[in-house]
Amino acid sequence: MFYELYLKDFDGSLIDVPILIDNVGSDTGGYPNQETDQSRWILTRRFFIFDTISGIPQNEFPTPGEPSIVRYAN
Repeated sequence: MFYELYLKDFDGSLIDVPILIDNVGSDTGGYPNQETDQSRWILTRRFFIFDTISGIPQNEFPTPGEPSIVRYAN
């Protein structure tokens, strides 16, 4: 399940809050969100608390067994 964080403005409108995930990797390698150069950061709006789907080997999906890893927010 994905979540999106919003702030409720004084007029009742919702403002999406950008999320900085520290250990996100880039396509070119490295971890841009751990750098001091904020222009290289990758911000997102959606995040998850628990992820059991990506830990299931590809050849077992869609009838998965136990996940080999479980990712979680801490």
